[in-house]
Amino acid sequence: MNVDISYIRRKFYTSYNGILAKCKSADEFVRLSLVISFCLPLLCYCIGSLDFTSGQIKDLAVCWNDCYRRIFGFKRYELVKLLQFYCKELPFEYIVQTI
Repeated sequence: MNVDISYIRRKFYTSYNGILAKCKSADEFVRLSLVISFCLPLLCYCIGSLDFTSGQIKDLAVCWNDCYRRIFGFKRYELVKLLQFYCKELPFEYIVQTI
């Protein structure tokens, strides 16, 4: 079975941009908490039941990393894995393994 992740990515970015547009003046950790609550389930939906390739998991991880980059003002080439650990969150690859 071939899985198309473009719909998942589009829904994630739509909800993510909507939250960040409404919460411009909020603290970074408040914005992160909202994104974790509302947007992360969109990325994780059906991961356990469908057979995603490792490339598709990496593409979804890029979406999750872009979220941290935008909230905390990181550049595209900067790593966010340490920031995720600092925020007591796992990188997306580890979230997928726990599902």
